[in-house]
Amino acid sequence: MRMPFLHVFFSFVIALVWYGLALNPGTLAGDLFVNYFLMAITEYPAYCICFVINKLGRRWPHAISMMVAGVAMISTIFVELYAQKGILSTDVAQTSLFMLGKTGITTAFAIFFMWSGEFSPTPLRNFVVGMCNVSGRVGAVFAPLIVEAFEKNAQLGNTIPWIIFGVVALLAGISSLFLPETRNKQLPETLMDANDVGVKPTSGSSLPDPAHGISLMTEQPPGDLKDEIMLQDKTNSKVI
Repeated sequence: MRMPFLHVFFSFVIALVWYGLALNPGTLAGDLFVNYFLMAITEYPAYCICFVINKLGRRWPHAISMMVAGVAMISTIFVELYAQKGILSTDVAQTSLFMLGKTGITTAFAIFFMWSGEFSPTPLRNFVVGMCNVSGRVGAVFAPLIVEAFEKNAQLGNTIPWIIFGVVALLAGISSLFLPETRNKQLPETLMDANDVGVKPTSGSSLPDPAHGISLMTEQPPGDLKDEIMLQDKTNSKVI
């Protein structure tokens, strides 16, 4: 039950934060079109991470990207409350934190979309990925509502939504460390295999060896058949 719940939670948080940032660059200082352009540029380094996750793994890059997004969003409150308004350095700091959070959540989005399917057994893989997508769409619905709820207050509108996004992203990043690493692992075929994902195989395990793709369990013949084989071997040795 742990992994399906975390799957739904992560999908909700990732979509909530991603759409919360993507739909609201107008809250930043500066030209709106430049801000949109910078948001588009952040997609490139985020998705390039996917080319190296077979070497870096899934769990740590996902967790770090979520935590980076969370810390960046929470840090915007210090710029809003303590930095001098109307100067270039303040605008640059706020925009940089916003773009850093966007890069982190986009990286987590790209990794988790593939990672979520690697936990699920083959008969349920499409169902689990679909369930995650539904949860993500719910998060996407709530994202603009959270921003709209505080936009009438000039100070709270630029702090509270980003704190909410930052806290849930940070919580999701820490929680993702409890999921197993699936790099170089065979995809689970049955529910039993799915329960054993991340568990080190032993000599009595039915999990396939990821290096060779064969089962580690050695089947022993029944007792009567084993005795018959031993008797036949002795007879053949005497004949020789």
